[in-house]
Amino acid sequence: MLIQASLLSISFILASMTGLLPFYGIFFIVFVFYLFEIFAIFTAPYVSTVGDKQATMMALADIKSGMRVYDLGAGDGILVEKATEKGAQAVGYEVSAGVYLIYLVKKKFLGRKGKVV
Repeated sequence: MLIQASLLSISFILASMTGLLPFYGIFFIVFVFYLFEIFAIFTAPYVSTVGDKQATMMALADIKSGMRVYDLGAGDGILVEKATEKGAQAVGYEVSAGVYLIYLVKKKFLGRKGKVV
């Protein structure tokens, strides 16, 4: 976080001294990542559910075809995908923007099923 704060200060000084647009762009990008870092302190860490735990959770939940399943803190959407494979209508909810981006990338390139919002 110290690195982001230093880059934030340097890019702001360069942007204000030179007035060049690229320095304002760098300042904005660093500022956004700095905010993500601050908000990450107040949220739970992202830990993907590994294969053996996925099977255990699905067995304990006893998900059947036609059920509605909601996953709070869905992360990368793996449990939502497993529930849809069993025939359930599954929706996941994720508040962390970084983790949601991981889900979007996996959905785009790995063809994940299910819906995380």
